Amino acid sequence: MTNETHSQLQRIPPSEITLNVRTPLRVALERLFSACRFLYYLFYWENNAIQLSRYELVDEKLPETIGELKIAQLSDLHGKVFRNRSKRLFELMAKEKPDLIVVTGDLVDERAFDLEYVDSTVRRARQIAPVFFVTGNHEADFRPQYRDQTLDAIERAGAIALDGRRLALKRRDGAIEILDDSAAQDENVVLIAGVGDPARFGREYKSRFARELTKVAPRDGRFSILLSHRPETLDLYAAQGFAVVFSGHAHGGQFRLPIVMPNGLNAPHQGWFPRYTGGLYALGETRLIVSRGLGPSVLPTRLFNRPDLVICRISRSSETKSR
Repeated sequence: MTNETHSQLQRIPPSEITLNVRTPLRVALERLFSACRFLYYLFYWENNAIQLSRYELVDEKLPETIGELKIAQLSDLHGKVFRNRSKRLFELMAKEKPDLIVVTGDLVDERAFDLEYVDSTVRRARQIAPVFFVTGNHEADFRPQYRDQTLDAIERAGAIALDGRRLALKRRDGAIEILDDSAAQDENVVLIAGVGDPARFGREYKSRFARELTKVAPRDGRFSILLSHRPETLDLYAAQGFAVVFSGHAHGGQFRLPIVMPNGLNAPHQGWFPRYTGGLYALGETRLIVSRGLGPSVLPTRLFNRPDLVICRISRSSETKSR
């Protein structure tokens, strides 16, 4: 074949070579299919690809005998089960080797009461580290008998429900030992406290919620960790002198747009264009870590707001080495 013939063959239009002509309708359908496929993978990824959010906090009030604390936070699962029975979620946590796992409410959803899910989730987490739990607004909204059953199931599975309670943590032989509140005067302990969600208090809840916080507030400026579902009451947490607070509830503002809408569109009890939706915030000497949550909300989808597994390392100084 000559070069001239080869050149002529290359210039033959596709419509003359194949009988399968791409009509305008077919082109439009192909583009529509591609767009649908893109949206499917986008929303699947945004709702199922777990993201690790790491925080490094330094506080000289942390007892020297503690050295450092690594805490994993689960929040707002709402009964969510990821692929392969959430295998990756627990593998990610186990790989981090946390000292504690804190569950800051809405483990289950008021529309899907499931004690088997509660039992399974807590037991799997408990195999990794001690687990502490406080109720979210969904558990608080349960009728009393179902709320009690949920808390009973959580404690039977090995977690500690902290609603209205304060305990002490002490490091012994490298592991964290859990002591009752009578050990709070020991200079070598960290206090960990929790308050249940104030949904049951009604709309005018802040004064009653403040009184609940007073009952578990730290003594003598002692280093204290608080678990509380609500992030929008940071002013109340700071007024009581808690060093670090773990919250959830806001679901990352649901739909986020980088730069334009970094805190999301809407959050419960904060409304449109909320402030505390995910990340690290500070007021005075109090640091607030807000998880964007792991599960679905009323609108069962997220945008630029992947499921959030929080890992927080607290040390006495920035030079402290990881164990």
